[in-house]
Amino acid sequence: MRTVFCNILLPGLAAAAGAVDFPACVLSDTTMTGEEDYGLKINVVNFLEYGALPEGCSPDKCSDTAKFGVKDAASCAMVCSKNVDCQQWTFGIESTMYKCWLWAQTAGQEFRRDFSSGARGCSPSIWPDCIEEETIIRNAGKAVWFDATVFGSDAIDGCYASDCSFTDKFIVNEPSECGSTCAKLPDCEFWTY
Repeated sequence: MRTVFCNILLPGLAAAAGAVDFPACVLSDTTMTGEEDYGLKINVVNFLEYGALPEGCSPDKCSDTAKFGVKDAASCAMVCSKNVDCQQWTFGIESTMYKCWLWAQTAGQEFRRDFSSGARGCSPSIWPDCIEEETIIRNAGKAVWFDATVFGSDAIDGCYASDCSFTDKFIVNEPSECGSTCAKLPDCEFWTY
């Protein structure tokens, strides 16, 4: 069996292996500034796997927008990092929703409380870039207990005490299944396959 480890970065957690100093590189209480045409328009559907949400777009057209909803600042940073034309990103709350602004260029930056910004390279590492081969993370009493049946796990012999409704382990066929499950659990920071 091949053992791998991946740090799935969620808000407030440690940076993933291989990340470019994320989250230390994030500029807190900062927004990028520029003309409207400095924004980088994307089709949000192409970036859903990185945490982009097809809502909160400007102007209500998520197929061609520089502003869109996201789960968190890490998601905003990842969307920017996956687009070669993105130079900067800004994350903040607008209309009670977390939003991300992408910039092809900027005119500068300014103070804006509770907003954060970063350059394209200021982003967490994601699968499979975050894999560390031959590494096992011991949970030392910090296991995340969850209902694996929600994720389709019904192989009870792989769950703790044969109960997949409350377990910290379950059977998967590939490491990516383990990583994607961890990414969906708010308290999950690491996983081992």
